[in-house]
Parts: sequence; C-alpha cells; structure tokens
Amino acid sequence: MTTCGVCDCHRVLEHARARRGGFTLIELLVVIAIIAILVGLLFPALSSAREKSRRSSCANNIRQIAMAMIAYSDDFKGYFPTGALDQDLANNNYMVSEVGIVPGGVDNQTRGFVGAARYLIKARYLSSPKIFICPSDKSTGSATPTAVSAAASWNSIRWWNLSYFYIGKLATRLPREGSGSGDTYILLADRANLDDAFTPDMTATDNHRTDGRNVAYTDGHVQWINGPSVTNLYTLIQQDWGTYPTPATSPQTLGQKP
Repeated sequence: MTTCGVCDCHRVLEHARARRGGFTLIELLVVIAIIAILVGLLFPALSSAREKSRRSSCANNIRQIAMAMIAYSDDFKGYFPTGALDQDLANNNYMVSEVGIVPGGVDNQTRGFVGAARYLIKARYLSSPKIFICPSDKSTGSATPTAVSAAASWNSIRWWNLSYFYIGKLATRLPREGSGSGDTYILLADRANLDDAFTPDMTATDNHRTDGRNVAYTDGHVQWINGPSVTNLYTLIQQDWGTYPTPATSPQTLGQKP
C-alpha cells in the first residue's frame, strides 16, 4: 500500500469515529462487565494478601509478649506472670498491688489476663499496649460484642484491650508431673470470641476466622496452627502440669473469659 493509501485509510477511520460520536451502549456495557469480572478476580487475592500481612503482624506481637514473659520469668525464679497459685485466676483479680487493681474488687473488666498485661507494660518488659492487639481482631464477641482497641496506657488496660489468651501458672522449670517428651508448652494464642475459661475453637467471627491462629510457646518461638482447635496443645499441659481446677494450682487460661 502506498503512503497515499495509508493516509486515505486513516482519514476514513477518523471520519467513521467522528460520525459515531463515541461508544455505543452495548460497548459501554461490555466494558463495565469486563471491569466487574476483573474486580471479582482480583479482590479475593488482595483480601488474602492483606490478611497474610495482618497475620505476620499478629505473630510479631505474640512473639514480643512471649519474650517479655520469658524475661519476667528470669527475674521471678522461672515463673511466668501469675498470682497466688491456689487462686482461680480466671475469676479473681491478681497482681493487685503492682498494677492498681482494687483487691477483692468485683469489676470483671480487670480480671484474667489484664493484671499480667498491665504489669508487663508498667515494668517495661513491653513498650506499648498496642502489642496486645491483633490487627485482624475487630470485636471481642461475648454476650455483648465490644470493639477491640489499644489502651491509652498500662493502667487503663481492660479485657477488651486484649486480642490474646494467656495460660497462667506455667514456668520455665520442669512440670510437676514430668514430661516424657521434653515438649515446650503453649503460652499465648489468638483468643476466640467466646466467654470460656478454656481454649475454645475459633469461629468465623474470630481474629483469623477458622483458618487457624498464632501460638507462642514457653521457649519463645511462634507457630501458625492451621484449623480452629488447639485442644491437643492444652491437653499436653494438663498431662504434664495437672488439670484445672483439680488441683487449683494447675495452669488455666486467662483472657478467654472477661
């Protein structure tokens, strides 16, 4: 084709485009449909990527808390933060003199994990109450769902400022029943949105839904556990340390029940 022929074709196309005056309705609908399909394909991938990032941040939070508790145990004869060993820690306040909780108080906002969390911040084992919040945690669940948020300071921490449960009355020393396998034990993990003094399975409304949860162990390492349950990890504690509440000195879950 000659140069002149190319020019003629260009002029014809320009004339046709000008005569049409833009896209037809069908063409616009096709473009919109294509965009909708692309968004539908990309959105799950983007959502999954964001959740993976939040899980990584959550694991880092739990690792910092576990290492702070190990540092605490170095200062307190091998014991992790706990109150009197003969108390039901899920239903009583403890570490009261150190963290400003009223002795014998009935305010369940400061029970369970709250005392230990406050102390770890106050004593500078941890730097900020924000560490106790999982980025994927939106609600505490429970009978009256409460939005999860970071406390402004150590002495304002309440149960809704915590995204994790903690198993109290453990120590870095050997368990009282002895361990045939030499295992380390679950110390912290993502909590479930249920009022329960044990370690209930995760549900669709929890930090990472039923996909699983981050778990920190008594040696400080953190592991992602697939699936909703960590019952086998809690069973190992019961085998080696005793089953709460018999005896009352056995480990028990804190932060899973306000």
